[in-house]
Amino acid sequence: MKSIIALLLILFAPLGYSYSFTSSEGSTFEGQLIRVEESQVTILRYADQNEFSIPKSRFIEADQVYFERWAIENPQLNFPGRGVSQISLRCTTARTNDESIIRETGKTFIDIDVSNSVYWNYNWLTVETTVTATIRPETEKVRLKGATVHVRGSSVSGPVYTRIYTAFFVKMGGAPKIFKLDERNVMVDRGKGEFFVSCNPVENYYGYGALVMNLATGKMIGVAGSNHSIKQILEQKGRSGKI
Repeated sequence: MKSIIALLLILFAPLGYSYSFTSSEGSTFEGQLIRVEESQVTILRYADQNEFSIPKSRFIEADQVYFERWAIENPQLNFPGRGVSQISLRCTTARTNDESIIRETGKTFIDIDVSNSVYWNYNWLTVETTVTATIRPETEKVRLKGATVHVRGSSVSGPVYTRIYTAFFVKMGGAPKIFKLDERNVMVDRGKGEFFVSCNPVENYYGYGALVMNLATGKMIGVAGSNHSIKQILEQKGRSGKI
């Protein structure tokens, strides 16, 4: 009966807060669950503020049930990298697409064609002149530009689960605007975490940039841009959470 009551208390205990852990030998301590992995857990012990990792098997069955439930119901808290506040982020253009289109300007041209026909008969000549007018629209060649960007992230303070936004900008009304946004979750570690993002050629292409958010903390931990304006725009969006 006692074990059933203990299990119910665990199942309905507040998640992510103080918890009384019990080892398989019967010793107890107060602390907070930090992360749950396949075979071990990371715990902050309140008595000495020590954070350590330990096998799940070192705890009683009721605690192990709590570990599994906590991991399912708190995926964000369970992301690695809560202690990572900054990563190295590098973006390079691997390939540039240059294309063009023919576009009407709204103006028209009038082409005049004058042709002459000459006939002769004995001692006189007959000249017939024909004038033909053709109206056609004026056109211009518009250059389109796009890019394939190589985004590389590296963390020197351990693995971190991130969301990386890669934005492509155009100039509209004199101001840069995002016309395409790539969003993906990437695990970043030492020298790891890279991918390619492409955009189709577009008129008034302005550049690209990348913004990295730490999924464990919800904070911006990296930003890069092909120019200063883009970097500033992404930094503002990262701080306001309006990306």
